[in-house]
Amino acid sequence: EGPHGCGKSEIVEATAKRLGIGFLGLDLSAAEPVDLLGLPSTSPHGTTYLAPASLPRDEKSKGIFFLDEINRASRQVRAALLNLISSRKIELSGYKLPEGWRIIAACNPSGNEYHTDELDPAFSSRFMKYKLEPEVRGWVAWGRENGVHPDVLGFVGGMQRFPAEANPRAWTMLSNMLVSNPGLREDLEALTACSEGLVGSIQGRAFVGCLVTGLRPMSLERILSGEANYRPSVDQWIRAKRTDLFTATAETIRVELLDMEGVKKITGGKPANLVAAEVAKFGRSCPADIAKGVLEAAERYRYTANLVESAERCRHNENTAGARK
Repeated sequence: EGPHGCGKSEIVEATAKRLGIGFLGLDLSAAEPVDLLGLPSTSPHGTTYLAPASLPRDEKSKGIFFLDEINRASRQVRAALLNLISSRKIELSGYKLPEGWRIIAACNPSGNEYHTDELDPAFSSRFMKYKLEPEVRGWVAWGRENGVHPDVLGFVGGMQRFPAEANPRAWTMLSNMLVSNPGLREDLEALTACSEGLVGSIQGRAFVGCLVTGLRPMSLERILSGEANYRPSVDQWIRAKRTDLFTATAETIRVELLDMEGVKKITGGKPANLVAAEVAKFGRSCPADIAKGVLEAAERYRYTANLVESAERCRHNENTAGARK
């Protein structure tokens, strides 16, 4: 389970390729029960079902049967999958998945952001579940080995994490566009339109601006390293009137502050009040409309982190008291 564009299906297919085994992918968002159960065939002896020819059949073969978008499948399709997932059979057609094949599924998180269904416990319990989050360092390492454009690698490598809109797939698509159209880099109007259309207006403008001037947004880690480390860049942005860099940095801060564990790793466990104060100090250096969002993000982090810390302290005290009794 992971957000869109983080490479779930690519990881599974690449794994099958690396292992030298078969791969069969089925997009369940567009599947119908017949794609698994097969077509009915009538005869004087009754009706039987003919299993789809695309399903793996060679008993000596090995591979991964990949079920993509599993929580976008219709209830009828998921019902048809129940037996295949648990017993590796489809009773109606007599089909049996060869022993050397393994089933892996993928989905986006359920909730308001995606048009997905909540998987019921009976279905969900048939899987071992993992949550996948895109990680910048790993994607950059992959990009170096897979021909991602150096400009994209350089820009993304300076991020702490991927913004929601600018996911790894979007950056890969932008890279493909730059690789296949070398002249695009010289046409700033077209490059800006393509960049904003793929990775969003905030990151798109910042990316193009970085190519032109070499200036890039800052990460939360740099902001928290102290004003002396980021003030020269802020002064340079002000002189160059680069509000896009202030906007991109503010968005980066907002997203990174939502990950309290990540902030703890960056700061070494620095108290929430000090973290919020450092972020607010940067916020007061921003243009007024952008500063408001940074200050709100800092206050939201301070309030939430202190609330969590207080709850953990209460639980610790209760456990300690219980142990004494």
